[in-house]
Amino acid sequence: GCQSDSSSSVSQSNETVVITETRTKRMPLELSLLSAAMDIIGFAQPSLLNDAFLAAFGAIGYATASVKEDDTIDVDGMDMLYFAPPSSDSQRVIMYIHGGGFSSNYVNGHLLYAEYLSQTHNAHVYFPKYTNSGSVTYPTSTNNVFKAYQYVVNTLGHDPHQLMVMGDSAGGNATLSLMVRIRSEGARMPAAAATFSAWADLTSTAEAYESKRETDVSLSKERMQGYTDKYTAQTNEPLTHPEISPARADFFGFPPLLIFVSLDEILLEDSDRMFEQAKKAGIDVSYFKYSAPNGKLPHGWPIMANTGELGEDVNREVATFVNKYTRD
Repeated sequence: GCQSDSSSSVSQSNETVVITETRTKRMPLELSLLSAAMDIIGFAQPSLLNDAFLAAFGAIGYATASVKEDDTIDVDGMDMLYFAPPSSDSQRVIMYIHGGGFSSNYVNGHLLYAEYLSQTHNAHVYFPKYTNSGSVTYPTSTNNVFKAYQYVVNTLGHDPHQLMVMGDSAGGNATLSLMVRIRSEGARMPAAAATFSAWADLTSTAEAYESKRETDVSLSKERMQGYTDKYTAQTNEPLTHPEISPARADFFGFPPLLIFVSLDEILLEDSDRMFEQAKKAGIDVSYFKYSAPNGKLPHGWPIMANTGELGEDVNREVATFVNKYTRD
């Protein structure tokens, strides 16, 4: 194989588990081709990149796939899609919060990943359409995600000790801001949480915005600042507010956390900061940083192509984590 664990450490203090690993895994062919294409588009015509990225994101690895949710639930005017597990008596629940900069609707790839999670982990998967098929601003986003979570736990009666919340990019932000909200409301925390390429610090001050500018094929500082301006247009709260930039929050009382990021993306330090906050708070945290020898590994890759050496490695870590903290 092509694995080189350039760094790996596991430490345990007061029974808290802290895992951090850096791995190199080959991208499947379609993802390496997509990465190269986005690199060329971004260099030649940056304004096209957003549309190209989202179009590719919906298609990659799933060229002919179609997905059908098992039910659509009305949560006080907000749709929440439901994907049933293979065994209807399963206790395991995953709430998946999609990315898209808070300003684009979910795309096909997210739905396929939600369906994949339900089948692979024998889980009831709930997918809140928290942007209401358009763009959403703060605090409506956090309000909507919290409303969906409370509905799953209180109205549908699922046990939060068997529930895991996952999200990618802006959905990773929403996953963490949900934990901040649950804590401030005195609600019951889920069993665990996972983020993929989380956009969790909206101050855009990280050094990676410059140092990774050449290696990030899908994001730019200017684009993220544009998303931030739209997202915070209805609030007077500072960008450092713990529900707006939850990587800057105190993680005390948060559930165990699983973090994935690409070493090539400008949001690398968002995940670095989350890892440090988790360690400070004394919660279990597993942090996996990936690169690929056959190209620049794009933002959000774990849900774009869950095949090949790279996809299988990520899926194995997700399964280990899901099985450790929840049961089906």
